[in-house]
Amino acid sequence: MIGIIFIAISVAGYFLILNSKVKNKGAALLEKAMTAILSTLVYSLYLAVTGYTPVEEQQAGVGYNFF
Repeated sequence: MIGIIFIAISVAGYFLILNSKVKNKGAALLEKAMTAILSTLVYSLYLAVTGYTPVEEQQAGVGYNFF
């Protein structure tokens, strides 16, 4: 479901850029795509770091995901 929403938003954004008055549309689209990818990676890294439980604080018998 999330994949379908992502594709729909991507297609809508692509057509909005094509209809805009931007001269270099390919560069604008590439810049937006790279910004989306980098912001996703940074946000994921932030969540991974904040959700990490140090070994000293881990309880026995509880499953923890490693960073």
